[in-house]
Amino acid sequence: MSGEILLNNLGICLVAGALLALLGRQLRMPSIVAYLIAGVLLGPVTGVVHFGEADQLIPKVGIVLLLFLVGLELSFDKLKDVGRVAVVAGLGQVGFTAMGGFALCHLLGFNFMEALFLAVALTFSSTVVVVKLLQEQDELDSLYGRIAVGIFLVQDIVAVLMLTFLTGVGRNEAFSWEMLGRGVGAAFGGTLLLLGIVLLATRYLLGRPFRWAVRSPETLFIWSLSWCFLI
Repeated sequence: MSGEILLNNLGICLVAGALLALLGRQLRMPSIVAYLIAGVLLGPVTGVVHFGEADQLIPKVGIVLLLFLVGLELSFDKLKDVGRVAVVAGLGQVGFTAMGGFALCHLLGFNFMEALFLAVALTFSSTVVVVKLLQEQDELDSLYGRIAVGIFLVQDIVAVLMLTFLTGVGRNEAFSWEMLGRGVGAAFGGTLLLLGIVLLATRYLLGRPFRWAVRSPETLFIWSLSWCFLI
């Protein structure tokens, strides 16, 4: 029975998303905004669709695929000429937002660690939404598009670093520099190792298989999904 309900919910979501996307095209609304509106209408507003705890894997997979598609559109080579502007603007935004958020949370009565976590959360930016909007408007390669994407990437990197550090602090009830160093070191070490493996595979391993797979759209699709979920 749960499987039937899940399929019905997925069908309703797909139909609503398609209809809202068509309507959004007439109104010159980006498709990702139309999808978000469809989700809000089906969920919190009307309650037509409700996914239980066992179904939470579906939105997680959707987010993974969306981030994967966004990653395919990004090129660090295109961002090199706007790197200085992106770093200065990104770090400035993170700094001002974090300090303002921390001060506000402190005034509202949160303790130091809670205010710090909330301040970090306020620095997050919707990189996925912005990249998709720029892609649909065919402005991803424009100057302002590259600057915007560069700023968001800097903000994301800073946010990940801060969250990794805060997670290492928050896990230990009795604070210890040794425990903190081990936790943060393991997290960053694993991330760097994975990044190194990906870069090496991209340069020396994936070229020939993907040149073969590109001859068939179906094969390329399966190979791309395999690489995504392998990582």
